[in-house]
Amino acid sequence: MSPRAFAVARLNVTISFHQSSSSFI
Repeated sequence: MSPRAFAVARLNVTISFHQSSSSFI
């Protein structure tokens, strides 16, 4: 896996995490 692909995947996880946490609140 390329570093850029890893960064994009990590970014998607962070975004989904914030969306779920904000909807939880």
